Amino acid sequence: MLKGPSQGHRWKIDLDIPLVEAFVVCVMVLAACLVGIHSRFLFSLASIWPANALLLGWLLVRPRANRLLVWIGAIIGYGLGDLYAGSSLLSIVLLNGANLVGIAAGFTLARWRGVTPLRLGSPEDVVMTIVVVAVASVTTAVAGGLSGPILFGMPAGSAFGIWLAAEFVNYALYLPLVLAAASGSLRFLSRSSQQRLHQYGALACLSVLILSMSGIGGPGAPTYVVPGLLWCAIVFRPFASAILTAATCTWILIAVPLGYFRLPYELVTPAEVTSFRLSIGMMAMGAFAVSAISSAWRGMNTELRHLAAHDPLTGVLNRGAFLTRLNQQVSGRNGAFGLLMLDVDHFKAINDSFGHAAGDNALRTLAEVMRQALPQQAIIGRLGGEEFAAILARPDDAANLATAEALRSAIAATAILTPDGVAIHATVSIGVGMGTSGCNQTELLAVTDAALYAAKHGGRNLVVSAAPCTHRPTEAPKTNPSAPRRRNVIRRTM
Repeated sequence: MLKGPSQGHRWKIDLDIPLVEAFVVCVMVLAACLVGIHSRFLFSLASIWPANALLLGWLLVRPRANRLLVWIGAIIGYGLGDLYAGSSLLSIVLLNGANLVGIAAGFTLARWRGVTPLRLGSPEDVVMTIVVVAVASVTTAVAGGLSGPILFGMPAGSAFGIWLAAEFVNYALYLPLVLAAASGSLRFLSRSSQQRLHQYGALACLSVLILSMSGIGGPGAPTYVVPGLLWCAIVFRPFASAILTAATCTWILIAVPLGYFRLPYELVTPAEVTSFRLSIGMMAMGAFAVSAISSAWRGMNTELRHLAAHDPLTGVLNRGAFLTRLNQQVSGRNGAFGLLMLDVDHFKAINDSFGHAAGDNALRTLAEVMRQALPQQAIIGRLGGEEFAAILARPDDAANLATAEALRSAIAATAILTPDGVAIHATVSIGVGMGTSGCNQTELLAVTDAALYAAKHGGRNLVVSAAPCTHRPTEAPKTNPSAPRRRNVIRRTM
């Protein structure tokens, strides 16, 4: 059913209703068939036939669509397309039977291997996609080989070759579009200005190579675009790369039969047509593999970099990553900034009284409070154990002290649940340092740690300001007189 735009909602098609999904599939297949019917230039067979790839892709990304009503909708779509083309009943049955048996074979293999819904998240998914394409193409080609002598008076071997090449090239062109659309972002250009420059370069390269097919020509003309397609596969997301590959290869499949650029061969024999289409399919499948594997590698690399830089318990930066950011802040020309170092008071008592699981939950809760209480641009890290730190991009020492005091109060007021459901409270001691152009990382850490040490020995649950790091303090840092002193830092909440 269609959900109307009442109360600010957009029109939305509910595909979970079988009849609605069957209708959508019918329209999709019919539209794709009409596109293919108007590209019948060689041996009365379509140069492009996206319907099979779109239907198989639909089933692979929506396996619950594998129901009788949806298949009936697809059959109606195929039938209406052939009726529009004036095909005979025998032709409709044989051609569409070949289409459907190949789609069913590819989907059955994917479901048997347990990869439905199919997503392009790893290199193994790419290999599985290629295998599914091969099985679907061969199955349809076998059925086509049996139909060729009946419908076109063509030897079974020649019919098998033409059908195999046609199915393979169409799956290679259009199935990646569906899988990529379901697996990731539909954005064409990158949000990064630097990455967009690489993408513009790839597009320019591909455009020049497409023009060179006509300008230079020759037997290798269809392969001139390979470097451009591979460059696009590397710098674009899979969906954008799939669009460029499909558009380029579709143009080649249509332009050659229409004579827009000439080859040394005329594509007048089944063997020539088979070879030509297989070569285009291989190019498209290669670009798809490079794009999908590159995307999977980028995703895994991003995840590994995140894991290498972040504390697995709290999600904030680990010690190494935080100190690297601190060194960048000290070495940069961003002006003065604040550094907070804080330590959970009597953390060992939490572990001893309530168990290490409660201690872990306390650290996670503290990190979450820091994320909420500190400015959004603050850089937060865990230095080790129960000690945390944060970089504040503020040159105002008084503002940093106020932020630290607000953080101390927020942590003290936050309940921490133990595994037994007991709510406890913990406090922190905080040292506040100020980084300036005259200090280095080691000295800044030392004076801030000294302030934290003073807060610990001054009664805990305190905020203490450090002396400027350009002048090592000769006396204990002054404490914040307005901060309350609490020695019972762990208490149960009834």
